[in-house]
Amino acid sequence: MTVRRPRALERQLDRLWAASEAAPGGVGVQGSKGDTGATGATGPAGATGATGPQGDIGEIGPQGATGAQGPQGTTGATGPKGDTGDTGATGPTGSQGATGATGAQGPQGNAGATGSQGIQGIQGATGSQGAPGADGIRTATTVFGYSTGAGGTVTQATSKATAVTLNKLTGEITLNAAALAAATVVTFVLNNSTAAAGDMLLVSHHSGGTVGPYLLNGRVTGAGVCSVSVRNTSAGSLSEAIVVKFAVIKAATA
Repeated sequence: MTVRRPRALERQLDRLWAASEAAPGGVGVQGSKGDTGATGATGPAGATGATGPQGDIGEIGPQGATGAQGPQGTTGATGPKGDTGDTGATGPTGSQGATGATGAQGPQGNAGATGSQGIQGIQGATGSQGAPGADGIRTATTVFGYSTGAGGTVTQATSKATAVTLNKLTGEITLNAAALAAATVVTFVLNNSTAAAGDMLLVSHHSGGTVGPYLLNGRVTGAGVCSVSVRNTSAGSLSEAIVVKFAVIKAATA
């Protein structure tokens, strides 16, 4: 809106301006202030100015609290059950297939490992000594030794140190083929109920293996128990199942 100056003020200014134009000496002394004139009428409203630029968008206000949950609606009625469909026709039964041919027999499995030797049984009591026999007469053609029925054989299992049992006055022991190192002695037990304390046990390398490098020693260590030692006298290891022959000789010291 434009504000206009009072008419009296305008007239006074006009007089001052005219005087300054007419007088060569410039503007004269200002006169006393006149009375304020009445306020002029309000002029017409000016034209509306152009719309200013849009201001920035303000920050989003905080989210309002969640309203209370509305009541659950009623459950709708269950629809009617549909009709049962017709049963389908039974399919045809297939014919039984032919019996397949018998498969070939599989190969025989490997033999199981030899089980460990059972615990040695308790030694039986020594029988009573028989009556002395009559003194025999030996001639140049009389056979000296044991007759058929007095001997037997046994094979050693597991190793050359495994004990064997043969309750005979004479017989053969086939030793296990485990390696025996050079210059090494191995000893095993011969359980023999015919041997009594004080008897003699004769042993020798009878057959099997290399002849010559084995040194054997046998002795009766107690009633029914003997000990046999085998030494490899060669310069190399030997892995042979040699056959040892033994004989129990009854001995007396009186």
